[in-house]
Amino acid sequence: DTATDTATDTATDTATDTIDTTIDTTGTDTIDTATDTIDTAIDTSTDTPDSAIDTAIDTDTANTDGDSADTTSSDTGMDTVDTDSEIAGTDTGSDTEPVPVVHCNELPYMNASPVIDGVMETGFYLEFLNPAGWTGNEPIPAQTNVYFAAAWREDGLYFFLDVTDPDRNPSPPDERVWKGDGVEIYVDHDAAFDTPPPGFDEVGTRHFMVEAPADEVTPGTRGLIRPEQGVYNPWNLLHWISIPTPTGYAVEAFVSGTDLDVADWVLSAGNQVGFDLAHNVSFPPGQTGADLNRLGQYFLQIREPPQGDVNDYPHTNEAVFCTPTLLAP
Repeated sequence: DTATDTATDTATDTATDTIDTTIDTTGTDTIDTATDTIDTAIDTSTDTPDSAIDTAIDTDTANTDGDSADTTSSDTGMDTVDTDSEIAGTDTGSDTEPVPVVHCNELPYMNASPVIDGVMETGFYLEFLNPAGWTGNEPIPAQTNVYFAAAWREDGLYFFLDVTDPDRNPSPPDERVWKGDGVEIYVDHDAAFDTPPPGFDEVGTRHFMVEAPADEVTPGTRGLIRPEQGVYNPWNLLHWISIPTPTGYAVEAFVSGTDLDVADWVLSAGNQVGFDLAHNVSFPPGQTGADLNRLGQYFLQIREPPQGDVNDYPHTNEAVFCTPTLLAP
């Protein structure tokens, strides 16, 4: 500001003085003096707000929220929102971003009954399903993965699985659902595992299977419940859906007490439940193997450390299930 004022005053005064000399006899020097006074007043008023702006910028530069845009005084209003969000531990770029959760450890509460339409209910975090116990003789195909969410209500458990799988090659219609593209959900109503492998608790533990859609338009049509080895029952179509997506397919499901043969199943915060997930990955269409269309299978959780037999897996050993605690609403 000092440099600007000096340059301006010098140039203006010199030019004006030259004119004053030629018209000095008219008594206009008084006007020149008044002009100089006005110039000084203007400089002073300009310096005051300029200093205020500098102060605001300097203060904002001390901001610790990591916001690289903190270079203008107008950013001070945004910093208040940003700081509040970071203190809450949920600043991920969107005010509606759900809080990350490790579903094997805890399940969030769902306020309203879900609509089973293939679109995930809002407010829930999609966790990457890190493959455990891959059974295929070849590596898991590239660009094949699952992200999932799970939650609880008083009357059951909610699941959403977003599957990236470019092939969509379910099992043949006359074969078991698990012999092609699809997902599996395992649920135990109280995380108490009373039956040794390879059995499940007669009441309260079930294995659910859902096939992938066969194309880009048609939903999957087969869902099964396996209460014990070798027994497969139809799963109520109102409780699950499997729909194609641009990158694969999505499965949405709600497991109720009737699905587990537990008529009085009522959940509350602090309870524990058992669950596990599996992804059946197919060969490309036209190829088959020992399990027909299925190349291999992987899980959310298996026995640790693995012993190298079938009891490493949730379909024969319910004790390997995750046992999350139900979070309060």
